[in-house]
Amino acid sequence: FRVGDAKNSLKMMLEEEDFGENSVDMCFIDADKVSYDDYYEKCLRLTKKGGLIVVDNTLWGGRVLTPDSMLTSAAANNEDNGKYRFEDTIAIKALNKKIFNDTRVERVCFLTIADGVTICRKK
Repeated sequence: FRVGDAKNSLKMMLEEEDFGENSVDMCFIDADKVSYDDYYEKCLRLTKKGGLIVVDNTLWGGRVLTPDSMLTSAAANNEDNGKYRFEDTIAIKALNKKIFNDTRVERVCFLTIADGVTICRKK
């Protein structure tokens, strides 16, 4: 169990003798949304073949259905969107597309509960 900045924790785990690449059965991603891609890439390195990567908030209140042009414009104008920040929505949409096309994983399940959960299995 680790408490602290997730980027640093994942980096340290990859460098530690007890962990390293292909060392864990499951990773759960639920942190700052703009860094989801970084977490995903590190989790892919940490996770064993056949292991799971679970990503929370992949529907993001339905905001992921907003056209990219509207999100980019709103983010550029620093418009406030409360909990569902435009920058976060852009990052989540990008990761959803990446996972859909990523040949390193199988997209096992996309749960539409709450703000969405995507479950992938590493090939």
